[in-house]
Amino acid sequence: MIVLALLVGWSTLIGSPAVKPPESMTQHRAGQCLLAIDGRDVRDFADPDDALRLNVDDVVQIAVLSEEPTSVTHISVDMPIGPSIDVKTLRHRLDQQFTESFKVDDISDIGVGWYHIEVRSGSCSEAFWVRVYGRSPLTTIIGIAATATLAVGLALGALAILRARRHRPSLWWGVGAGLIVGIGLCVLAQQFSIVAFTPVALAVFLGGGAVAGAGSTAAAGAAGGAGPPLDASPSASSAPRSPASPPPTRSARWPRSSRSPRSAPPPSSAPPPSSAPP
Repeated sequence: MIVLALLVGWSTLIGSPAVKPPESMTQHRAGQCLLAIDGRDVRDFADPDDALRLNVDDVVQIAVLSEEPTSVTHISVDMPIGPSIDVKTLRHRLDQQFTESFKVDDISDIGVGWYHIEVRSGSCSEAFWVRVYGRSPLTTIIGIAATATLAVGLALGALAILRARRHRPSLWWGVGAGLIVGIGLCVLAQQFSIVAFTPVALAVFLGGGAVAGAGSTAAAGAAGGAGPPLDASPSASSAPRSPASPPPTRSARWPRSSRSPRSAPPPSSAPPPSSAPP
């Protein structure tokens, strides 16, 4: 009995060994929204380098403490430009504090990689970074769309180079193709968790693509030389010109054969020798 009493007293002092909610949950202040995933405050993942790593097979516990009772929680992907894109909506009982389970596989069809996630519950909103892995990006909607965008950009770049070699205006074609290639590469890099999808990363890829497109087009135009356009008509550029015919002569307009030739006068005979008198 004495041992049991000591154990009970010790457990009371040190608390239960079960996982406790994050300290921020217990220190909630009025007018503050808090969000935890698997017992960790999402503010620990506010930096891209500290992103929460999630496998597509994971099931996470989302705990929310909001300012006011709510029954709907929205999970969105925060894009570098433009509005956020909703990827999941959680519906639960009306309360100010609640916990919901979330399957990462539910959104893996849309995309994987390095994301900035925003969770909105009522008037509260929290944002953090995650890195989702465990699935090929080329099998997701975003990955397939990025691959198609990259293919279109490369095709336009090849067309711009061809136009440059034919001495046609092509600089803006090259810039446009480079921008499209930059978008495709940036999204694919994000899907493969190479870079975080940030405005800086997007600007770097767009700028690099535009410079590369313009440079390759200019180089192709310089390599084409200064000769005539390659698509010029052969009859106008390569066919030899016939020499200009001389103006018609008088004899050609009035042929001599149509007029009778004049007969030359007979040669005069020498006068007979005069006979001298004997």
